[in-house]
Amino acid sequence: MTRHLDQDRKREAVLKAELKNLWAAVAKGGDFDSLKDEIAERESELKIIRERVLTAGRDSVDVQIADIRAYVTRELMNPRERMNQDAVTAKHWLNAPC
Repeated sequence: MTRHLDQDRKREAVLKAELKNLWAAVAKGGDFDSLKDEIAERESELKIIRERVLTAGRDSVDVQIADIRAYVTRELMNPRERMNQDAVTAKHWLNAPC
């Protein structure tokens, strides 16, 4: 999975560079009509890669957010147990100014 994500990210960087060059060619007076299909093709591939990266397994943004929510919920739901695990840190935390 990680290998595929790495490949996607490398391809994404290549596509971004190619798009930058294509748009630079248009800005320098290049014929937009002849470059339009090339730009559309790369933007389409870039969109597919971005969607795949965002939904790809353990590295997806959704999974990372869910993991963070679970961690925070777990830590906040049982503060007494958490404080009993490390009394020194708990004492410091409780005495800290708000």
